[in-house]
Amino acid sequence: MAKNTLINVHEIVMATSDKSETARKTDLMRSGELRKIAPKIYTTNMEDDPSVIVKRHIFYILGQLYPHAVISHRSAFEFKPTDEGDIYLTYSYTKNISLPGVTVHLIEGPAGMANDMPFIENLYVSSNERRVLENLQKGRARNGSTSKCLPRETIEQYLEKMLQVNGESGLNEFRDKARTISATLGMEQEFDLLNKIISAILSTKPSSILTSTGAIARAAGQPYDADRINLFLPTSTSKIRQNPSSETSRSSRATSRTISKVLNSKLKRPELSSRPDSQYPHEMPIPMMSWAHSRLSPADARCAVLRILPLN
Repeated sequence: MAKNTLINVHEIVMATSDKSETARKTDLMRSGELRKIAPKIYTTNMEDDPSVIVKRHIFYILGQLYPHAVISHRSAFEFKPTDEGDIYLTYSYTKNISLPGVTVHLIEGPAGMANDMPFIENLYVSSNERRVLENLQKGRARNGSTSKCLPRETIEQYLEKMLQVNGESGLNEFRDKARTISATLGMEQEFDLLNKIISAILSTKPSSILTSTGAIARAAGQPYDADRINLFLPTSTSKIRQNPSSETSRSSRATSRTISKVLNSKLKRPELSSRPDSQYPHEMPIPMMSWAHSRLSPADARCAVLRILPLN
């Protein structure tokens, strides 16, 4: 048992070029103490599904297989595989690799730079500026996988939140760093788009480029705090689904339509006008407007939102 102690320290054991270690792994596999779950990947866990084991140790595995790779694009925000099992790395070549429960998408690009953050197991994470630029690249879902880029609306919401927290000077500082980094990464086109989005959010250029509700509202000079709305107006709609004809449900839907019309009117987005036949509040064009389980009465809910977004 003593000679097997080191190899059993970790649940994951990686292949090596050491012939003695290879022979040792072979002996352990024959004795039922080790099994191979993917090329170059072994485990001492003889019970759990390989996909569960791989996801549990995904960053250790990636660091061993692709040292100095950069966790990039949407993965630099999410820090985990997508629900479909996709994870994205910038590496020295482009290739898709299938592991149990995970598809690793290697994207050829620059290695970790001075601004990128060292991560565990020989990996880097794209810097704040780099990951935003990466997610403004053109990307689409292919063959059942997710896009390497987050939705544009998500990036706009992230920038709008940055403005809330760090102020205009902080957002401009972020833009200046992104401009410098984009030249090194060869992402001048992505920076041009980022520059237009930030300028629109700061109301220095037309806001037709924006897609997220919060960013559009801020560009229109009518910002509101979505987190505050969600705090007072929880998003559950189960009771309305159970009894959509109840008096409470009808009142909630009427309130939702009223507030949505006010917001969309203030944002000058007539194409987002509320639908009179909408069955549930969560279907309204302002996604955070859900009144089903509000702890406030419809009248009080209306007042709470109108104080955030005044009519004058």
